[in-house]
Amino acid sequence: MNTATIQSHFIFYGNAAIEETGKAITSEIETMYNAANAVTFINGERFKIAFNITFELATEKEVLAMLKVNADGRKLFVRIEDDKPAGKGVSTNRSEMCLGDNCGFFVTSDNLGKSTTAAHEYGHSLGLVHPDYDLRGRGNPGIMAARGTLVDTPWRYDGWEKTGYEGVDPAKRTVTPADIEKVIAKLNFNNDGFADIGTSSNRFYNRNGEIENVG
Repeated sequence: MNTATIQSHFIFYGNAAIEETGKAITSEIETMYNAANAVTFINGERFKIAFNITFELATEKEVLAMLKVNADGRKLFVRIEDDKPAGKGVSTNRSEMCLGDNCGFFVTSDNLGKSTTAAHEYGHSLGLVHPDYDLRGRGNPGIMAARGTLVDTPWRYDGWEKTGYEGVDPAKRTVTPADIEKVIAKLNFNNDGFADIGTSSNRFYNRNGEIENVG
């Protein structure tokens, strides 16, 4: 069987962008997406889908220079901080990635690389959105199930009976073949067999969680 590889290269910047965190994030993403063992048809041929996730660290100055000239769809620019100011971004003090785009802001309080948050946000960069907020009776929730999504017993927090909370335990989310199939279905491959996923608007997150147009 042939293999089609999805390549993503993170450029991490910000006060909390360190080697250890970068390794944890990219390892979580690569491990979870490859564990799905997704197989799909591309142009009539059957392919196994593999993920290759790498990273580098950069300063703000270096990132701004990169963003002005970047034309590489594999590059994702993500700021990492210990917190995000209240009222900034999609949600206060939570990690986020621009939908189908190459910019993001991660916070270390999300236990990056150990909580499935990085894999979830990476899904947004691939163009994946949250499913319904009530998945009871529909089995294992995929990686894009948002916090608070109602799920069956096996995927709730341990001890949920005491609290009555029926929401998903993010640590129990998994990447499913169906998640990856949604990504592949949107792609347009050129004659050389390559395709870009999403767009590269090359926008920059400042420390305040605000997005600045640079590219």
